[in-house]
Amino acid sequence: MLPHWLFYVDHGGPGNRVWLAWDPNFVDVTVVETGAQFIHCSVFIRSFHASVFITVVYGVNDVIGRRELWMELARISTVVTDSPWLVGGDFNTVLDSSEVCGLSGDIRGAGRVSGLSAGYWAYTRAYARRAIYLA
Repeated sequence: MLPHWLFYVDHGGPGNRVWLAWDPNFVDVTVVETGAQFIHCSVFIRSFHASVFITVVYGVNDVIGRRELWMELARISTVVTDSPWLVGGDFNTVLDSSEVCGLSGDIRGAGRVSGLSAGYWAYTRAYARRAIYLA
């Protein structure tokens, strides 16, 4: 399928939620930390001779679990200081009820419960300390 690519899967997490794949001809990837909902890595982009931190996220489906994710991201933000940091993936949450498709009461209430508020609070605190780009 991708014959020369390298892969990283967090086998320690439940369900192997987050996977990384990259072409080593273009980038060097060093996994810095793994969590139940993320893989945080340092990526050296060969063509630019530059490094960037990338955190790939796959958030859990419950509000309390997502709150833990945001706290982890806030903690990582205090360590990532010398390079750009890209955070992206599926956070399994919505900012507005217009984004909801389906009948899940848990998702529909996400904008009103403290999980999103706690996440947004942690994000804004991290953002105040340095630029964070969400993809």
